[in-house]
Formats: sequence, structure tokens, C-alpha cells
Amino acid sequence: MKKFICLVMALVCLFAVNSYAGTTTFKDVKDTKYEDAVDMLTTFGIINGFDDNTFRPNDSVTRGQLAKMLVIAMGSSENDVTVASKKFLDFSDVLSSHWAYGYIKIASDKKLINGYTDGTFKPDATVSYAEATTMLLRALEYEDAVTKSTLEWPNNYMSYADEELDLFENLGEFKANNAAPRGAVAILLWNTLRTGVAEIVGENDKGLVYGEGTPMITEYMNYIYLQDAEVKEIEFDDDYKTAKVTLKEEGKVSRKITVYAEEAMNMFGKTITLLLDSMTNEVVISNYETKYKVVNGEVTNIGKTKIYISSRSTGYDIPDDENILLYGIEYLDDAVEVTMLVEGTSAKYCIAKGATDVLPGFVTNSNVKISDDQYGIRVRKPGVNKGGTDYYVANDDKWPEEDSVILYYINSDDLLVVLNEIDVKDAAEITALTDDYIKIASYGTYEFDSEKDYSVIFVDSSSLDEAKIEDIDKDMDTVCPVKYGTHLFLFVYEDDILNSLDKDFVYALYDLEDIIEDALEYDEEDYTQESYAKLMEEVAYGQKLNYQSTKNKIKNTIIDIEDAIADLDDDVSKSEKKITAAKKELRKLINGECQDIIDDEFEYTDDSYEYFDDMYEEAIDVLEMYDALLSEVEDAHEDLLDAIDELEYLD
Repeated sequence: MKKFICLVMALVCLFAVNSYAGTTTFKDVKDTKYEDAVDMLTTFGIINGFDDNTFRPNDSVTRGQLAKMLVIAMGSSENDVTVASKKFLDFSDVLSSHWAYGYIKIASDKKLINGYTDGTFKPDATVSYAEATTMLLRALEYEDAVTKSTLEWPNNYMSYADEELDLFENLGEFKANNAAPRGAVAILLWNTLRTGVAEIVGENDKGLVYGEGTPMITEYMNYIYLQDAEVKEIEFDDDYKTAKVTLKEEGKVSRKITVYAEEAMNMFGKTITLLLDSMTNEVVISNYETKYKVVNGEVTNIGKTKIYISSRSTGYDIPDDENILLYGIEYLDDAVEVTMLVEGTSAKYCIAKGATDVLPGFVTNSNVKISDDQYGIRVRKPGVNKGGTDYYVANDDKWPEEDSVILYYINSDDLLVVLNEIDVKDAAEITALTDDYIKIASYGTYEFDSEKDYSVIFVDSSSLDEAKIEDIDKDMDTVCPVKYGTHLFLFVYEDDILNSLDKDFVYALYDLEDIIEDALEYDEEDYTQESYAKLMEEVAYGQKLNYQSTKNKIKNTIIDIEDAIADLDDDVSKSEKKITAAKKELRKLINGECQDIIDDEFEYTDDSYEYFDDMYEEAIDVLEMYDALLSEVEDAHEDLLDAIDELEYLD
């Protein structure tokens, strides 16, 4: 199934980013340059508004208030502040009773702030752009880089913040010594949070060279912020509950996140701004933008070039393959519902969904009159021996024939939609079968995780019956596998291979099966090594024969096994009886646990399985010997057990 969709997108966002889910935009910053910064910082609890739903972006900010903002932005908790408020602070004008005492103490300890030469801090003084910028650069740990400049304060800080880190983006014009109002401080702080903390990237004749490392919002607050990212890949899990989405911001490294499947589909075809919890990789808030109109509806028809939906009589042009996201289906033709991003009559992106509540059915009447001149079909569900339910058919082009088997679902208009018509000619032979998987010629191998992952449907000439994997005869039945969404339907045609064979040949196969079963009932330790080994040689040959063998070969093998049974020699000495008993135990190990290991061969490392295989072949050789010694049998048994113990699973 195609669950891995590579998307080559050139996404264009024509609109400004809207306010984020879960936040409230204050009425005096809505649709202003402050909106995004204020909303985000409010979400983090770094800043607050007022009771009248205003933020008052033009009001002043004090030095103490900015110290608090920075301390919260760097991850300090209220408990940290409480502890700090009980410690000594060497500023003469910040008393322990001051509301910001604990915040100023932490900011001072982190060397984010300095006092004045007279020993004061002036916590209630208005903070200037220069002071705010200086504190922010210290929080980003760029002070060493800044102090290498030949410029004097504040020009050295202002120049570095502007030219190296772009911290003044979206601020507009201002003077360094002017008071920084609340709105400007919000923008400055939001720009800072998205800037990488200083990281040493090299060294030259002037000293260490710094570059941007982990963004401050990730370093201190454990959040990841992606802005206007593009979807590069979406990979759904096996049950389509979650998906891994690879996102890429322009000029930055791709990031893979896991989200619910519905969230992944919301991202498709849009520019994305996300805030993620870096500890859990979960989406905290999100915003998706698209320049296209979003339409959705039930699919009424999919042509070569157009998709038609129930809410529109004319179709939409089908987008390029890389812009089609298949959810729960393998092919676009299987879609029953689509969501499209359209421009005019052209779908630029399409999310195609499969049906839920898909059912198998047997069509007992393909032209039943339901009302007036309206005709439909009568469908019988598995396990129902007579009658059925009458339905109108939604898609005339897939009207099924009588006595056919179909996969279908009932749409919102109570019409039956035919998804597949199952044909016995599509069924193939089984090449391997266990409780965990089935391998079907020309189809491949299907693995089973639980009963919910698949259904076994036995098909005969008049009905369907639900069955179990154990009910399948791997030598005679044929199977038509149909996968829809996360569910695999196995339509089993019982003894289908025999139906094409000569009856005498079939009876010979049954006789061979019976004689082999009889031969295996004889107890090995009651007979001599030679006579029992000869019997097992004939049985092993017979077990390899099947419907592709000739009738004469099958009949001759039956005679050979009968002769070998007649020649069994029960004149076993006491000393040899120990050997035959040991052989019996070795054969039990080979036919039991070893066969399970062979079925799961590819679960083990090559080296460990190769050693097991060598010991297995040596044990077979010992069993085939007519005069094996007791020590040889016991050694073979022990070596095989050791090889089993040393098997190593692949990571």
C-alpha cells in the first residue's frame, strides 16, 4: 500500500499569519504589527493584558517588568522566584518588599542586568530600547561577542542585535535611548525567543567566533517554533491513526514530527506555522494558511482528468500525482470522499479518503425491482444462507453481475457503492501459511497483527462464510486478497485447485494424504533404525508431491509407503531401543520447534541462523542413518538445542 507520499511543494502564502489557536487577541493589538508577538508571549505567560481586554502597547515598561519577562522566558518557575526572594540582593533601592525582588535577584545572578554606579537598579524606571536590547543579548549569551566591538555602549549592542541577529525586525524606526513601550518590547522579546543562543563556531585572530545555536524558545522553554514551513513528506502509520510529517523552513534543516492523521491532512498543501512541545514533539498551537479555496464532498465519479463531487455538477481538474494525498486507499480511483484546494476549476491539492465500514457481499439478484421502475441489487452478507437486502446502486458503471462477490459500502444517501467485484480468476495458489502470515503466488506476503487486520471469507457458489486462517487448506485452496484501507479481505475458494483436476487424480491425492497420516502413527522407538528410517524416506518423498505431480507417481508412492510399513521390523534390541527412543525425541524437536524457526527465518541474524541451519542438517543426516550410535544422536540433539539458544533476533 502506498502510505508514503513525497510532496514536492512550492507553497505560497498570500496572507499574514492569523492569531493562533487557543489564544485571545487583545482588541487594541488585533490586526497590528504587535498581534503575533503579544499573542505568543501571552500564551507562554510572559506578559499579561488588562481586564478590559486591552494590552495597551504604547504604555511604558519598567526595568523590573522586563527583568520578570526575561526570567520567565528563560524557564524560571514561581518556586525559583520564591526561593530567590529570600536571598540577599546587592541593590540599595530594591527592597525585599518590592514585587519584582525575586525576579531581579535571578536576573542579577544570571548576569542579565547590571545596576548603576551608585549601587541602585531603579526597578521602576522606564526601560529604554538600549537597555532592553542589552538584557536580551545577555540572555542570548552574546555579550562576549559584543564587547569585542570598537563601538561604545549602547551602539555596540544595538549594532550587533540589528546586523547580526535581526532582533529589530518589524519594530520600525526608534532611537536607542527612547523608552521602549509594551508593544515594542513584545516584538523584541518574541524575536529574541526565536533567535539561536550563542554557540562557538570557530576562532580567529580576534578570538572566538559565535554563531546561532539552539533557539532560545527551545533552549529554555522546551518549545520548537516553525514558521511558514512546507510539508515535504507525510507517512501514515499502519492503522492510519497517526502520521510522521516532515516539515522544512526555508534555509533550515528538515524536522519530522508525529501528529494525528487528521492533523497531518490539515497540513497538506498549506504553509504551516507550528509551536511544538520539544519534550513530546506534540503540536501545542498551529496555524495553516493557503491561497486556495477549500472544497470537499463525496466522490460521484473520477474520470481520466477530472474529479466530480456530490456538491458540484462540473468536475475539478485532477492535480499532479505529487499533490495527491491518499488516505486509507492505494489508488485515487478508490476514493469515496475528497478534500481539495482549488483555484477556479482546477484542484491544486487533493486529499482522497477511502470508505469506512466496508463489507463483503454475495449478489443473489442483480436486477431486483425495488419500487416503480427503479431497480437495484440484492446482497447477502457473510453467514446469511438465504434472502438478502435490496439496494439501489450508486455507481452504474460498476453494476455487479448475479452470483458475484463484491466489496461495498453504503453512502450517506443509503445507496450501495461497489468498490470491487471479486473474481475467482484473480485467486492464486498459497505458497506458505502460518498463524502470522500468508504468502500468495503473484501477490506476495501478508502479515497479521490482530484479528481486526483481516477477514477470511470462504466463497462457494451461493454464499459467503466467515472463517479462520486455520480453516484454509494451503495445498488446495486459492485466495484472492483485497486490501482496503487498513483491512485485508482474503477471499478463499475452497478446493479450487481440485476443481480443475481429474477426479481419479484427486482421489489419489486423498489416498496419499491418508497413508502418510497412517505412517506417522507408528511409534519410532518400537522399530529398528533401518526399517523406520526407510519408512520416513518414503513419507518425506510423499509429502513433497502435490497436484502438480503425475498420477502414476502418486500411486507408486502410496505403494512404496505401504511396503515400508509392512517391512517395519520390531525386533529391537535393548541397546538399540535407547537409540530409537533418542531418535524419536530428536525427530520431535525437528518437526516442532525447528519448523517454527524455519518459518520465521528472516527474523534472525544471518550468522546465527546459518549456524542453526548447519546443526539442523546434521540432525537430519543422523535421523536418516540406519546404524547411528547413541552418542551421535544425543550429540546432534544437544548441538541443535545449543544452536536454537544462540539464535539472535534482528534489531
